[in-house]
Amino acid sequence: MPAEQTGRGSSSGAPIDPWQGRPGAGSLDNLRKFVHLWFGWLDRGAPVERLVAHLATTNLHLELPEGRVSSYREFRNWHAGFAMRYRRIRHELHEVVVAWDCDEGYTVDLRCRRITQSMSDGVERVAAFRQKWHVRTAPSGALEIERCQTQQIG
Repeated sequence: MPAEQTGRGSSSGAPIDPWQGRPGAGSLDNLRKFVHLWFGWLDRGAPVERLVAHLATTNLHLELPEGRVSSYREFRNWHAGFAMRYRRIRHELHEVVVAWDCDEGYTVDLRCRRITQSMSDGVERVAAFRQKWHVRTAPSGALEIERCQTQQIG
């Protein structure tokens, strides 16, 4: 199975680049695949470095349901808390819309339902939110999430 389908990365350990940084035929579909991979990594408890490899090295600004992140260190702390907070987690993605912003990269607008089971009380909870991402292609050709805005729905 290709690396981008398994989420294991390339054999060289380099970050996954589903379309090798080239806009064009199929690139928006491949960006949608990357979005699904990202949430799959969160759901399966992937090592934090797999996720960090796909965060922007500069101008990082993530507004996540649990707080704001603007550095790799803050993301690692967020991820550790996330992993300790939930026994199980599942994201159901809906309406993943991607668009190319010419030289600016790509925007992703998605709606998601997150089903979690708390470590503390074992209770299952459901939350719905909308996220807007800005994704760019790094000089290495890897996809990087630069910005994320989250809005709770309902």
